[in-house]
Amino acid sequence: MKYKRVLFGLCFLGLFSCFFIAAKSYEYGNSSSDTLVTKAFEAREAEDWDALDAYTKKCILLYQVEARRMQKKLKGYPLSDIAHSQWALNHVACSHFLRGEMFEEQKSYRKSHEEYNTCIRKYGFAQGWDPKTNSFWKIAEQAQKNLARISHQIS
Repeated sequence: MKYKRVLFGLCFLGLFSCFFIAAKSYEYGNSSSDTLVTKAFEAREAEDWDALDAYTKKCILLYQVEARRMQKKLKGYPLSDIAHSQWALNHVACSHFLRGEMFEEQKSYRKSHEEYNTCIRKYGFAQGWDPKTNSFWKIAEQAQKNLARISHQIS
């Protein structure tokens, strides 16, 4: 009986430590899409590609289903006054866009191309909020411009 308790304790300790070893020490906050995208933009500014990768992957994983549902309901770009209500669509598309920029910066042009194309094909009516100008920008349009810029890099 004592042997089983010791074995159970060691197994539990092993699993517990594996969880912490496997997980990077990124602070996800409350894991809201807004928090994850904000942290991803901060990581981009700091050129912390590992953090940007972690935050954008988490946002995409948690909110892509809702983002696709929102995209399917739209027939065009929502007006500014309701664009904020498309939070999942906007944040997931922004995550793909940031990943495209990250891969472009790392000269991984194929991966960058895939991420920009995802913005266009899956999340075409997404808009990013620019706090500096207090306005929205169309993510797919900017992704298209970035694709044109890197197209000669893809062979």
